[in-house]
Amino acid sequence: MYFVTVDSSGVVNGMYIEFPANGEEFSDSEIAHQNERGLIQLTAEEYTSVGPGYRYIDGKLLPPEPPTEEEIKAEQDRVKRYQNKVQKDELMSAANLMITAIEIANDAKELGIATVEEKEIISKSQEWKKYRILVNRLDPDNLKTFSLPEKPE
Repeated sequence: MYFVTVDSSGVVNGMYIEFPANGEEFSDSEIAHQNERGLIQLTAEEYTSVGPGYRYIDGKLLPPEPPTEEEIKAEQDRVKRYQNKVQKDELMSAANLMITAIEIANDAKELGIATVEEKEIISKSQEWKKYRILVNRLDPDNLKTFSLPEKPE
């Protein structure tokens, strides 16, 4: 048999499948015991339709209310803030890797063993430091001003 439990506002918060001890059907006393435990019996069709936000009110299984415009906007903003944070983290990682390469190239220059490529990397030092500072200043939560700085060549 198929059962659900609900919270005080009727929102389904648990789903259970239980089998009778005799392997056939629940007795009246077993069904009464399930009801005492707060389990609400559903048909197989009702049980398979239950999903997040479903409610059981006045003996009826009800689908969740559609989200309001405000809830939709709030979720879109939450997703955008998350995407901004991921993007900022990726750009900071790239900038940090480049600045590490610049530091290594500077070490080679100090030792007088810098290659042409290392000297070229060193020449971009100021651009990459400025870029890293600008990326670090990005505020992923400020959806109106989140704008990526131009990446150095």
